[in-house]
Amino acid sequence: MEVISMMMRMFAVPLLLLLSLSPALAEQPKILFIETLEVPADADQLQKLVVERFNTAVTELKIAKKQYESGIVAIEDLIDPATRVRDSSLELTDDPQEKIANLKCFLEFAQYSEKIALSKFESGTAPPGAFEAAKYLRLDTEILLLRLQRQTEKSK
Repeated sequence: MEVISMMMRMFAVPLLLLLSLSPALAEQPKILFIETLEVPADADQLQKLVVERFNTAVTELKIAKKQYESGIVAIEDLIDPATRVRDSSLELTDDPQEKIANLKCFLEFAQYSEKIALSKFESGTAPPGAFEAAKYLRLDTEILLLRLQRQTEKSK
């Protein structure tokens, strides 16, 4: 009986946290629904590796997302795989506008993570370090985006 009670509490906490989030926080960013890419038939070895690395990061993110939705891991556990998706997506193209679009998409995730981490910290269900990690991710992404935008404007 005690085991069942403990299991119910384990599953109730993530569910209560999800229910306590505002509707804006409950909407998940697009990057969490990203799909793998086909390797172009005419791709050279480097292109194949870049696409394979991106696809590996996407698959890792999908696994982490399922674990997050099941309450197995916290939002902070999505940060590393999502960062790998961000970084590897930047190498898929040489087009600065596509890179900017990729960073904007990732920034949406970083802001989402930061809001959830702050909410959890304020409610006492997460340590301060979790919020700081999410904040760092958002700041890092904003810096990358701003640098790329400035670089793109200078080259015009």
